Amino acid sequence: MISTCANRAGRRVVRARTCVLAVLLGLGIQSVFAAPVILYTDVIAAPNTGGANGKGAFVTLYGQGFGTSTGSVTVGGAAADNYPVWTDTKVTVQLGTGAKTGSIVLTSGSSASNGVPFTVRSGNVYFVDANSKGNPGSGTFADPWRSPANAYSSVKGNDFVYFRAGTYTGHYGGSWGNSSFDLGVAQSNTSWIGYPGETAKFVAPIGAQVFKLYNGESGSGGAPAWPTGVVIANLVMDGNGTGPVDSGSLFPPTDKGGAPNVRVVGNDVSSSNSLGVFYSLINPSSNNWSVLGNYIHNAGILPVNLNQAIYVQNGASNVEIAWNKFNNLYLRYAIMVHGDHQYEYDNVNIHDNEIVNTGNIDDFRGIAVGGALAGTYGSIYNNVIVNVGQSFGAININNGTWSVYNNTIYNVSGGGGGAIQVNGASNLLSSGSQPKVTVRNNIIDVGNTGTAYVVGGYNLPSANLIIDSNLYYGNGNGPSADAHAVNVDPKFSSSAIGTGNYHLQSSSPAIDKGAATVASVVLLDHDGQPRPQGTGFDLGAFEFTNAAPRPLAPILSVK
Repeated sequence: MISTCANRAGRRVVRARTCVLAVLLGLGIQSVFAAPVILYTDVIAAPNTGGANGKGAFVTLYGQGFGTSTGSVTVGGAAADNYPVWTDTKVTVQLGTGAKTGSIVLTSGSSASNGVPFTVRSGNVYFVDANSKGNPGSGTFADPWRSPANAYSSVKGNDFVYFRAGTYTGHYGGSWGNSSFDLGVAQSNTSWIGYPGETAKFVAPIGAQVFKLYNGESGSGGAPAWPTGVVIANLVMDGNGTGPVDSGSLFPPTDKGGAPNVRVVGNDVSSSNSLGVFYSLINPSSNNWSVLGNYIHNAGILPVNLNQAIYVQNGASNVEIAWNKFNNLYLRYAIMVHGDHQYEYDNVNIHDNEIVNTGNIDDFRGIAVGGALAGTYGSIYNNVIVNVGQSFGAININNGTWSVYNNTIYNVSGGGGGAIQVNGASNLLSSGSQPKVTVRNNIIDVGNTGTAYVVGGYNLPSANLIIDSNLYYGNGNGPSADAHAVNVDPKFSSSAIGTGNYHLQSSSPAIDKGAATVASVVLLDHDGQPRPQGTGFDLGAFEFTNAAPRPLAPILSVK
């Protein structure tokens, strides 16, 4: 179906299936969707039997325009059974016995969403409740286990465990360390999820993690063996001085490895009582990780140390880091792709994150790539990066081939470098390789920091840095290498630190000024609406719509 709708004061836009007038997830603009958009789900496969009332597992959908009145959801064409959570941006459904493998589609009013693929499979569904009357309990919905230790000893491949409201502070299973859970091969393809609408909080034992995805096991030929297919979702996790989620990678001389095929979705992640060095809060160090929609905050100490919030290591490939929010951190980088030993990182996609610091500009940095082999590649797009830097800017790239598209960058500290810094082979983190980076369709407003916009340093060949169709403001005109530079105020809805709204005003010079060559990477904007909305791509993370802007919304809990 091809539909047409009016947009931008009467201009008509034709596109497939729906017309979306939309708004930012979590940045406080009221949704004005003509159809809902599902961006991602916590799980992508689950049983449709067992659990509460025998109606299977719960699935949480994240997106835009779901409406505030309960609509309906189908799974493989069959209606989901019930909806314990329904908000405009988050809906949780219980599958029901009729659910089938196919697409999940949400309907709000008379409008249906895009479909997202889902698989119905076998598995048990268990429950833990710190306030259970049973001790130990049987793990059923009516008689949950009181201790997570019972879940650890009972779950196996394809099983789900839901944690009811409460605070959990012990070591509950595994022999490798003292984490809340040292997950081993027996826990492959298991899901560890907070119960919908409730707050289940884990506080790691001092010096350990909440989830360590390794239990000291060996596989074929004596090589280390890790669990695969683990899902961690909808939990509040306090690392209590360390990182809550560790992939189980082993340090030199055998640092290549870690648990693959992991989803970390919709969690509240922090680390109080910081000990100074914990490497990362979330540590993807193997292939096929999805780190989506987490609120990552309140970790690290002053003076700022060498820790990262999300640390991609050991050649992890096919990694997606998206829709996360970062704030109130005393760390090195919000997101870093790096290893002490050189590996190739293939298809790493960092997009639609909100790295918006409300504290001091030198509390933490933005996104970095370093210590990787020359064949590394990926994309960095649709991110909103505000008030960070430590004199290293918003995006710092030292290796590989990267597409840096449609980011909105405001008030960042680059020191002697740029808001976007690309370093050549003579830089330590470049490890002798020359990166190749394309910087296109970004808004780079450095505020009053005096930071340069885009810098290629350390003997980077000019041909290795393509700069095109960006907007520059705050420190004079942009680089002469950008033949399509826009050198004026971007006219954000509001740029106040902490309460800013980085959507575009109707008079913004960023509207329709972007290059269409980004279309192979950037299909949607940060709100999930199709690009372009007008005669051309808009610059920055947001396509202009007629939605009335609001200030930043407060961070919501994981309930």
